[in-house]
Amino acid sequence: MVLNSNLAFLLDHLKEAVNNNWDGVALIDGMEGSGKSGLGMHSCLYVDKTFNIDRIVFTPEQFMETVDKATVGQAILWDEFVTGGMSTDFMTEVQKALVMKMTMIRRKRLFIFWVMPYFFIVGRYFAVARSRFLLHAYTPDGIKRGTFKTWNYDRKRKMYFKGRKEFDYCVQPYSNGTFTDFFKFHGDLINEEAYNKKKEEATLSINNDELNPKMRKLMKGFSKLVTFIRENTNLTPKQIADASGYTRTWIYQITGENNE
Repeated sequence: MVLNSNLAFLLDHLKEAVNNNWDGVALIDGMEGSGKSGLGMHSCLYVDKTFNIDRIVFTPEQFMETVDKATVGQAILWDEFVTGGMSTDFMTEVQKALVMKMTMIRRKRLFIFWVMPYFFIVGRYFAVARSRFLLHAYTPDGIKRGTFKTWNYDRKRKMYFKGRKEFDYCVQPYSNGTFTDFFKFHGDLINEEAYNKKKEEATLSINNDELNPKMRKLMKGFSKLVTFIRENTNLTPKQIADASGYTRTWIYQITGENNE
């Protein structure tokens, strides 16, 4: 499989950075189902041929642990980066720990890809200062997957401040292109079923007792809001998941309905 040349150009820039004693940090966003996680896996495998499911993480704790174990030149994909990078007071303690960890990442010269539903919900340190570019997976017709746009460091910085109020991707993209279904071409390297299981387990664990009080309060409030929406509107769990950027599995878990 040949990677899109525009994507390869940006990833080659990351490789050059790592080879010159920098780290390579990038953002990937897009609505649920747009293929952003697969785009992230393609990117990780391109820069690191040893990339595997052990370096796909979903929580701050998993990220910290994986960074500690990683060696120079390895890639880590943090799916559901909203669990650590959101711009909200509830995340202050988590973000402080992450910022400190990023100094270690710089010394270890790792490739880090943060995946989230919307670029604009991430704190400015991660969105503006710490990442080199943004990949945006989208569907032009609401059905077909496999299309992306990119914004380099300067363009994403301008877009973050200009478009944040209305989640408007208002700055001209740096480049664009297409990508393929990761599991179709690399299912032998990362099993889709194993990936989905790891994601589901990590997502559900966010509500456990190990969370700090502020995070538990945030998650409890979100659960109440989802329940209220289901009881007082005609919105389906799928529609709520698409709008919120959270997985459908998590929304179904909150509502107690069957995910069929």
